Amino acid sequence: MKIHFSIKKIALGLIIICAMSLLGGVVVLGYYGFVPVVSDLFGSNKPIDLGVSFNDTNTQDAIKKTGINFEYIQPTDKPEESLKFSGETAINTSFTSNELSALIANDKWKYNFLKNTQIKINDDGTSEISTGINTELLGGFAAAHGIEEDQIKPLIDQLKMANSPPVYIKLAASWSNNSLKMDIQKIEIGRYLMDRDWIDKNESTITSQIENSILRTPGVSITSLTFLNGEMQYNGTLPDKIQWAIN
Repeated sequence: MKIHFSIKKIALGLIIICAMSLLGGVVVLGYYGFVPVVSDLFGSNKPIDLGVSFNDTNTQDAIKKTGINFEYIQPTDKPEESLKFSGETAINTSFTSNELSALIANDKWKYNFLKNTQIKINDDGTSEISTGINTELLGGFAAAHGIEEDQIKPLIDQLKMANSPPVYIKLAASWSNNSLKMDIQKIEIGRYLMDRDWIDKNESTITSQIENSILRTPGVSITSLTFLNGEMQYNGTLPDKIQWAIN
């Protein structure tokens, strides 16, 4: 079975939605000044290898853990009609780095803009994401999630100018009673390291954006979510059914 981005956004992909929200936060807050690099020359056109491997068993194990029923819907050129949520199901389980990365690798949603993604949960509770991006799909992703075109266009234009650079993020995050706490430790776009002062200044706003984005999803509530000893532990609810369109 192929997996939809919604799983990543909800239970299995807090880190992924952090990536999107962090990039979106850069645009919303007016930070357009990162310098594009010559990707091929500096080797910055490829995501950083975090050393996370996975296989079909990891994928199937993670699917079973979600408890979600997945269905296909007819292909559509309207992004807002390409995914649907219904119902609610309780979940209290853990996912490994291998399982999370495997799910992302098998995501065939029409507007999934991520490619060659790895997620690594470290023993100290920090998490890392390394991913490539397909800028051609960012507009559809935004429309499907109710993001206005004028909000996302500066981001798309900037990333295209930088030759669709890979993204790397390291952070520590946890949820308690639908409230997110997050410590952003590092952000790289291409091989450009985001300024520490900028991160400190805008971290609370970005955290709020991510929290609101996830909790807007029908059927989602998070009693607790932690990252520790190489696993993500999720306790809360998810939609009972997710329908999606693929290419």
